[in-house]
Amino acid sequence: MVKDKFGGTIRFKELMEKNVKRLKNLANLTQEMIEQSIVALKEDKVEIYEEIASKLNTIKEYRVSLEKNIINSVTLHQPFARDLRFLISSLKIANELERTARDAIHIAHSSKYVDRTMKSLKDVVDKICDLASKALFMYTESIKYFLARKVVDSDKWTALDDEVDETHKEIIEEITSIMDTQCESTRAGVSLILTTRYIERIADHACNISEESTFVATSKRNPID
Repeated sequence: MVKDKFGGTIRFKELMEKNVKRLKNLANLTQEMIEQSIVALKEDKVEIYEEIASKLNTIKEYRVSLEKNIINSVTLHQPFARDLRFLISSLKIANELERTARDAIHIAHSSKYVDRTMKSLKDVVDKICDLASKALFMYTESIKYFLARKVVDSDKWTALDDEVDETHKEIIEEITSIMDTQCESTRAGVSLILTTRYIERIADHACNISEESTFVATSKRNPID
């Protein structure tokens, strides 16, 4: 059987290329959903929520397809070293991506309960959208590093994660203060508090993906705390 320079078969190389393509499809659609969720919240467009929610089945299909292909790759070709680590980590990341997509749907859903004409909430919504943009940046960077199988700077990522956590806490305090003095903002306030939590989760998923990238590149676990 013909071997490539890494000791695997040509067929295995083809399977690996399919795995990468499927992972990219899943990651790109998830990114699109995050971007749309930010627009839904920023521009108060409830209709975007319905559009994003309709994509969840496609996300599931992509994940299942990726998982099946990975299992076939491992079972038939018994890869080793970085290839094996990449496949194992891809299985984990597939779940991270589906969970991220669900978080994006929840963020968009909050547009149902938030009226941006409420002056007291306008500034808060702007801050939440800025926080979401930071989480999106972390997400896109983590995917980029993983696909390139590169080691991430754990100190940099810890700082990014800490920044998101701190901003999340500050926003919750601000929303709580508004709710204490303006009862009519309670429902929207609760929805926004949940929204910030979903954004924080997206940042957490990005950190997990980054950890997997380092694992693939070095075979060592370097947690981002």
